[in-house]
Amino acid sequence: MNNGQDGWAIRQATHVEATAVAAMVRDSFQDVAARFELTPQNCPSHPSNCVPEWIERSMGKGVIFYVVESDGRLCGSVGMTPSANGACKMISLAVLSDRRRSGLGRALVGRVLEQAASLGLARVEIAIIAKHAELRRWYEKLGFIWDRTETFEALPFEVGFMRLDLHTVQKVRTL
Repeated sequence: MNNGQDGWAIRQATHVEATAVAAMVRDSFQDVAARFELTPQNCPSHPSNCVPEWIERSMGKGVIFYVVESDGRLCGSVGMTPSANGACKMISLAVLSDRRRSGLGRALVGRVLEQAASLGLARVEIAIIAKHAELRRWYEKLGFIWDRTETFEALPFEVGFMRLDLHTVQKVRTL
């Protein structure tokens, strides 16, 4: 468990917390859904529509979810899963809107980087809404680089893929 300066802690989520994690993810992505006009009808797989079954199914497939907790409340989470190509996929980084800009997102990303390095993985990969310029810049400040953009028939936006090659990180640490 990582402890932050402001009384928060990062730990691995358990299966029994799937409902709480799903609610926190769903709440965290509401502003993104509104900004990009994503609805359950035009983008049912967006995290703003997260349900406990998604978290349970992901955990069953080997996704590890880390949560950050403060004052007994889940404030953020991130999922990670090693892939066959020596990479780690980081999914659904979420921080409640009232806790953003407090370092929680950076700490969650740092936890994924530490875990990926400890598993001997070469890089961490993410996917974001390609037009989400502020999020892209935030990830770039953390060392991620833009890889490519793809269009998927089931999504009403282009997906931008970014990666961070762990060998380029001098020392993997909590950011």
